Order: sequence, then C-alpha cells, then structure tokens
Amino acid sequence: MRCVLLIMVLLVLAGCKGPCRKLSEKLCECEEHKPAKEYCQQRVADKESLYPPTDAEEAGCKLLLDGCNCKEIDTAEGKVACGLARP
Repeated sequence: MRCVLLIMVLLVLAGCKGPCRKLSEKLCECEEHKPAKEYCQQRVADKESLYPPTDAEEAGCKLLLDGCNCKEIDTAEGKVACGLARP
C-alpha cells in the first residue's frame, strides 16, 4: 500500500473536500485494518495544506473518483482507474 501513501501526497487538497481529497480518502478506505485507515486519513489531513492540487489535477481526480474502487485496486486496471498507474 505504499502506492496509496504516495498518491495521497500527490492528490491532497487544501480547503474543503474537493475531488482530490475525496479520492485520497477513498483510497484510504482500501486499507485492510482500521488503524491503517485512520493513519492514512490523518496523513491526508496533515498534507492537504502542503500540496494543494492545481485545477488540472482536480479535474483529473474528478474523472477518477467514480471509477476507483477497492475491489479492483490490486489489479492493473484497478490501479489505472484509481490513478495509481498509467494506462
């Protein structure tokens, strides 16, 4: 799940929850155990003010948000759908 942490750093959002913040939190929900989910959520919250996404990144996150799901995150297609890999 190192990729999840890396992508969170790249996708976090300053201010209220935009598409990148929502995507980051959705990726946190893919963690198997509650402590890992909570740690992931905390990292998202801690980093959001340091790495605000651009408008283009927000648009990209918005496109990924609906297609990303935990059931397929371990497949090549699922990684692409969540923005964790290139097509």
